[in-house]
Amino acid sequence: MDAGKTLCSMNSTAGDTWIHARTCWSSGDHMIAKCLRLHLVGALCIWGVATAATIDKCPTQGGTVRAAMTGSPPTLDFITSFAASARDIGVYVYEGLVTVDANYDVAPQLAERWTISPDRKTYTFYLRSGVKFHDGSPLTADDVVASMERFLAQSPRKADLSNVASTRAIDARTVQITLSQPSAAFLPLLAYPGPAMAVMPKKLIAGVAAGKLPQSSVIGTGPYRLVEWIPDRYVHLQRYAQYVPQQGEASGYAGRKVACIEHIYFVPVPEASSRVAGVESGDYDYGQNLPAESYKRINAVKGLKSAVLKPYYEIAMHLNTQSGPLKNWKLRRAVQVGLNEEDVMLSAASDKALYRLDPSFFFREQFWHSTVGASRYNENNMAKARALVKEAGYDGTPIRINTSSDFQFMYSAALATESQLRQMGFVTKLQAYDYPTMIDIFRKKRGDWDISYNAFSIRNDPGGFTFVLKSDSGYQPYANKEVDALLDKAMQEPDRKARLKLYDRVQDLVYEDIPMIKQGDVFGFDAVNDKVQGFEPFYTTPRFWNVWLSKASDR
Repeated sequence: MDAGKTLCSMNSTAGDTWIHARTCWSSGDHMIAKCLRLHLVGALCIWGVATAATIDKCPTQGGTVRAAMTGSPPTLDFITSFAASARDIGVYVYEGLVTVDANYDVAPQLAERWTISPDRKTYTFYLRSGVKFHDGSPLTADDVVASMERFLAQSPRKADLSNVASTRAIDARTVQITLSQPSAAFLPLLAYPGPAMAVMPKKLIAGVAAGKLPQSSVIGTGPYRLVEWIPDRYVHLQRYAQYVPQQGEASGYAGRKVACIEHIYFVPVPEASSRVAGVESGDYDYGQNLPAESYKRINAVKGLKSAVLKPYYEIAMHLNTQSGPLKNWKLRRAVQVGLNEEDVMLSAASDKALYRLDPSFFFREQFWHSTVGASRYNENNMAKARALVKEAGYDGTPIRINTSSDFQFMYSAALATESQLRQMGFVTKLQAYDYPTMIDIFRKKRGDWDISYNAFSIRNDPGGFTFVLKSDSGYQPYANKEVDALLDKAMQEPDRKARLKLYDRVQDLVYEDIPMIKQGDVFGFDAVNDKVQGFEPFYTTPRFWNVWLSKASDR
């Protein structure tokens, strides 16, 4: 291949035998691209450098960042916890075979490329050369095999990869994963970061029980290494001097990562007002997930800037289709047709900059976004809702609305919805719980609620959302045989556009059956000191790689 010419995958998916290939020539500061469409019997996925890296050299090197976080991680054994606070640290320390880019699509990480067999059951990953763990030992295929086996045995997300039949090392830099049956969602689920299939040294994880990994074994291949963790006080990370960055433009969790900041202290500050006060005073350089009502206040403070996390969560409510008053479809339809989602979302987010209305179960930034069913979203027809309530013969039984006080946006959305339901003619009873209790009642006590709130973060592939709607998952009281069949077919369909059509139909059926109502997308926001340069949030975590201090200094 000529110098400056690279073959790189575009929009390839797990098992997709049609691969877009782009041939790129560098010419000054510009990129000229020709796109070829290749039909390959065994799909070959190769990642190359399409554009220059975000930064090749740190404008300044060194210094310390103190980050005020919402909580302390329950563990740094990354693969064993769904906790966002564990993921916030894990993405600095650990890496996987693949990860997600800025579009939430699959991108290489420790694997520089991979091939897929004609039957779409065998994936062969080729590891990057020169990668070292934080203890100085080289990354090998045996470490990948041991990490996958531990993930399948101990991760709360092990069901996502339950169709992995075997993982074996072909040689020191080649790993082969065989599935029991083809799955279009395998690569996206392998890349999903919450928790990811992190690669760790085989010698340090053999025989270690879930959540029992000692601090001395918290060792990965990421740009930062663990120095010290004192629970409820701080996690101290330091730049890993021997880190080998990927080539390629930084994108999401993928691409080139350059560690410019020497030390990062992640400090748990559970009280939101204390995080706000801390960044305002300069005690912290970064404040995570600040309350919406402080958005204008933060933007008015000299030396601070807000960073909006978009997308963040979608707010949804489940309607009980199997017991209680809302078993009656006309009453569910009354709720759907009468809601003014603009008012609900403004109540939830407090500022127009921190929400948007959108009918899709997937975010606008994703390939999977869909407008199917939009005509039944935010209809805001109170008169029609009242008529349906009367027509259905509603007898005044209270509609029990369960929400969580742990998430202010969820609680505020429920209050606004309750007010509108009363205007429709419903009697209501709002019940607020901590989030685990609310979910426990939702899952296990189906007779104790009529509407139950929820919030869904980003799923990089619809396969990660299947459990919400599949009747045999038992997640919510909803069963539709056509939905089940469509979900099963979509997991087998290798063509991405064909999969999208299947999920479009699923969304349409959900809008018809009304087991759920999507209310809107709420955005989070963080605050960062002006001296922290190059900072951009992604997913739900702060990213301090490719970030530097305008004046490097240690506190």
